[in-house]
Amino acid sequence: MMLKNSPERNAVMMILLPIAYIVIGSILVFAKGITTMVFSFILSAALIIGGAAMVIKYFLTRSYLNYSSYGFTGGVLLALLGIIVLLRLEDVDEWLNICLGVCLMLTSVIKLQNSIQLLSVRNRTWIAALCVAVVFIAASVLILADPFKSDEVGRKFTYIMLIIDGVVGLALNIYMYFNAGKKRPAKPVPRQPVEDKKGNNSGGSDTTDVTPLDIDK
Repeated sequence: MMLKNSPERNAVMMILLPIAYIVIGSILVFAKGITTMVFSFILSAALIIGGAAMVIKYFLTRSYLNYSSYGFTGGVLLALLGIIVLLRLEDVDEWLNICLGVCLMLTSVIKLQNSIQLLSVRNRTWIAALCVAVVFIAASVLILADPFKSDEVGRKFTYIMLIIDGVVGLALNIYMYFNAGKKRPAKPVPRQPVEDKKGNNSGGSDTTDVTPLDIDK
């Protein structure tokens, strides 16, 4: 079943994103036989295929009739990014850490927004969400600043933080979906009486006039 509702699509994406972090981080840490170049080749193919799918869907669903739809733009950008990755495979060790650091910073800022959303509904866990967001923001800045003595240590730190971010992000997003996503019940609006053409008040009780039957013959 396709998710036509935008909030539902966003919820699914926010669940799939941390799962992707966990999978990618685990592959880079534990799969010793897969080099970063092989991983980058797979990533490049996924970006190109995903971008092409978005462009095809844009035309098949006639999204060009909706001026607020940018599926074509997103698809072309993904495909171009995949091509760039494919052309720069020999420099993968230089830019992969930077890309993962930017991704970590992006999801860290999302966690920061989640803490604000929790605060808006007066959920006490907003403080914990804020602390988690600050920690991951600091970690992403550390990755991008690259103060590590060796490249191997920096890469290991990045991959491990990617896994941790995925686990924490998955738990936080599920919690947000089932708790912070619940809206406060709206206050009932009192019903205003409406007068009909004869001047009778229709906002009162639903009683009807009963006329006695003539049984005299």
